[in-house]
Amino acid sequence: MAAGKGCLVASGPPGTFALVAPLLHHIAGTVVYAGEGERALLVKLASNLYLGILAAALVETTSLAEKGGVARRDYLDFLNGTVLGSEWVRHRADHLVDLDWTPTFTSVLLRKDFDLGMAVARASEVPLPLAALTGQMLQASIGAGHAEDDFLALYEVQARAAGIDARPERPAPPDAPPDA
Repeated sequence: MAAGKGCLVASGPPGTFALVAPLLHHIAGTVVYAGEGERALLVKLASNLYLGILAAALVETTSLAEKGGVARRDYLDFLNGTVLGSEWVRHRADHLVDLDWTPTFTSVLLRKDFDLGMAVARASEVPLPLAALTGQMLQASIGAGHAEDDFLALYEVQARAAGIDARPERPAPPDAPPDA
């Protein structure tokens, strides 16, 4: 949690939270009390479902732009200049452009959270069609050999499905001819 920008979610007895909240505010910029019981776990699972859905949307729209002849970098630069840009997309854009799947959160770990989140949704009778589809996309990525890669490796599976021969985008050296 660099520079106190992190976010913590806590649950449990309200009195206990009231005691520790001042300490938690020293280590994170945002501290949220989710209520009694294990509601913090539910918040974490729901946020990881959102993360996976966000990643799936990002790789799908990026592959569409790339298939149409737009460089990944150009599409992501555009997206990040709009209200749709986010700190997460700006932080991950270089990984997507370079096809760098050094894990920040592995595909298999995100799939575990999807499995847990979908089980909670099923028990609560909450339909999650986007999460269900994203879970299948994660499974395809893991099946394609990306289990221990960063979950953003979803892009390679999506690109392959779109008929794109995805390669890292490297800027040409400043003195290189235009078609180098």
